[in-house]
Amino acid sequence: GVLFLVGNVAFYKLVHSHQVAVVVPFTAVYVAIPVLLGAVCLREQLSRAQWCGVVLAVVACCLLSVRAPDTTGDAPAAATAPVDP
Repeated sequence: GVLFLVGNVAFYKLVHSHQVAVVVPFTAVYVAIPVLLGAVCLREQLSRAQWCGVVLAVVACCLLSVRAPDTTGDAPAAATAPVDP
């Protein structure tokens, strides 16, 4: 209930203040959160494969949110225009 509301409000605030292409890939990390909570709160022992999965998920999200530099000099207006808060 409450955490769902907090997550949705945070998501919409981030989408409003940042580019969607940067914010949305980080929503894919939600699968790693229960694994990390189990390790921290319940003191579960994670296997090497589980740790690799968490690390790869975070790295993949970071790579997906990085925008390649524009080498043509023709950046779209939406990518360069500031977002009003």
